[in-house]
Amino acid sequence: MSDIACLSKGSYVTFRNELSGIIEDGAWIAGALFDLKPFVSIEDYYTKLCDFLSQLSVIAQVGIIRCYPQLISTDKTTLSKESTDEHEMRFKNISTSSTLTIRELNSQYIEKFQFPFISCVKENSVENILELMHARIGNTYQEEVKMNMQQIQRIAWYRLVDKFKLEAKL
Repeated sequence: MSDIACLSKGSYVTFRNELSGIIEDGAWIAGALFDLKPFVSIEDYYTKLCDFLSQLSVIAQVGIIRCYPQLISTDKTTLSKESTDEHEMRFKNISTSSTLTIRELNSQYIEKFQFPFISCVKENSVENILELMHARIGNTYQEEVKMNMQQIQRIAWYRLVDKFKLEAKL
């Protein structure tokens, strides 16, 4: 379907299937948002999505965070089409040194928090991501849940923009 207003007039199954990739493994989230329709614009859907995500318990938020792949994951089977496209765009020409550093920081981060470091790669260069990883590994668990959920919302915006062929103006 061409826009969110048309999509919100359609069936539950179509709505859920079309929007399930906005949040990683997010069919249940798209399904839950179906009851918040109609959506008059992408911005309207995005606002309701962000409100929904922020109202979830920390346990549910961590569950969502754990659905996202590690940056520069060696296990390509865990990458959704959306994540594959985003990671290929950002990490296509990454140096071996940066790759190794990100993988090492990923390991440290996951050991500390038990969930992956999330960054909206469309907004951050490799150098920026490395700086963020170094800085955020010093955060508390609660700070990182909040930071990762903010990044997930940023990623969701760009996925909506890509899906509906809009200009990104977040």
